[in-house]
Amino acid sequence: MFQPIDFWELLAATEPLDDPDVIWSRFTAKQRQYLHGPIVQYRSGGWGFPIRLRALVPQARLQQVLHGADDCASELEALGYLSTASLDFPLSYEWAQVFLWLADRVLSDYGLLPDEAASVADVLGMNAISITRYEETEVLLPLRRWLRKTIVKHAAVQR
Repeated sequence: MFQPIDFWELLAATEPLDDPDVIWSRFTAKQRQYLHGPIVQYRSGGWGFPIRLRALVPQARLQQVLHGADDCASELEALGYLSTASLDFPLSYEWAQVFLWLADRVLSDYGLLPDEAASVADVLGMNAISITRYEETEVLLPLRRWLRKTIVKHAAVQR
């Protein structure tokens, strides 16, 4: 289950923690752009980013930054993007597998599944949901990298 990050515990206590400039100085410009950047969604049909996921984007981004993942968007953002794309056109087998795998991980981690379900696989009546190494490195990872670059790029333009 998802555990919220206590941001204040991660900061060194050698400087005053009530000064926003001190806190923000710990992040690079690209990290700050990612943290405050727009949510990227597939926009052909006008479907919106899932509301239940939208509220969790700031926390997911902060986790990415604090865990040193500086080249990828969060799995939650990838799931949201694929959610909007899947409403516009059918996903290929590989993308559908990645979509279900992300849903299983994200919805379980953030406690967004029905109470009686332990996983998306349970909800769908499947044994398990998995992706291959190829799907992880050649399908999902490029999407997450593209999302991160796009978020940072558009955040830089907004400022």
